[in-house]
Amino acid sequence: MADLEQAVYTRLTTFAPLVALVADRVYPGSATQGAEYPFVTYQRISTPRFHAMGVDATTAGARFQLNVYARTENNTAYGGAKTVAAQVRAAMRRWKGTVAGVVVQDTMLENEMDLEAPDDRVHGVAIDIMIWHSE
Repeated sequence: MADLEQAVYTRLTTFAPLVALVADRVYPGSATQGAEYPFVTYQRISTPRFHAMGVDATTAGARFQLNVYARTENNTAYGGAKTVAAQVRAAMRRWKGTVAGVVVQDTMLENEMDLEAPDDRVHGVAIDIMIWHSE
């Protein structure tokens, strides 16, 4: 079975403008301890499936949360996180195609919000997306 999480990872780590900012620092769930900033984490929040009388749909919509964190010594973490978040949005906006064996039919940006920072030199941005894909 194709892995949607692997497809998301592949998309994020091959989108050149994002790679220029975070290199390969894209992590499932949470970043590794001591990870260099900035970085991106991702996790599946839910995957509701739709049903009809006697038939299950072969399309599912998966909600993912992508989190961006930036840290700096000169109080520009907020701007740094916003810059990386802009590239995450660009990578995922209306993304479709076959990646890592997964047929992505469409991707829609749903929501964005600032995250509470663990200290005053780290800033975070959360981006919620819906990925419609074939099962």
